[in-house]
Amino acid sequence: MNKKGSVESSSTGLFFPRGKKGLDYAVSMMIVVIIVMPILLLQMNSKITESGKIGDAQIIMLRTPYVKEDIVNYLQKSAEVSLAEITKACAPGSIVTLTKKFNQEMDKYISEFNAKSPITKIPTNNYELYIDGKNINAIAMLPVEKKLSSPGTELDAIGRMWFAPSFTITAPTDLSSCPL
Repeated sequence: MNKKGSVESSSTGLFFPRGKKGLDYAVSMMIVVIIVMPILLLQMNSKITESGKIGDAQIIMLRTPYVKEDIVNYLQKSAEVSLAEITKACAPGSIVTLTKKFNQEMDKYISEFNAKSPITKIPTNNYELYIDGKNINAIAMLPVEKKLSSPGTELDAIGRMWFAPSFTITAPTDLSSCPL
């Protein structure tokens, strides 16, 4: 205890007043904090809801590469599922080229995707093929347009992303002799 009648904490260095004046001060500060904090929080929330929550735009931007990869993976898996039908264009006597058959098979999946997605539309009849042995390289001619927005808030887009969903699939046999 020091000369003024108060106790000083040696570990924290804080000064704790003793007596009626100290207790009155502590109680008055608690009342101020209890009244002022909710008012500050209400003011902050009203400002945040006017222009969206802090970080909304950044979250959308961080999700963008994953959305793109999801669409590319969907198209690649669709091509892999259709590979047996696509390679029938290489059969002797086939009148359909490999590119035409590929686009016909892919358009089934693309149409199904477009019917379910209100904002992202994948162009149909969109692939140019390059054959490298067993590999079919599908190159998109037209890009996909994707609005950058949070799920459920598509009308409040912060921008647009354009990308060409190109991919490679591997056939069980060499397709070098197939007419493109």
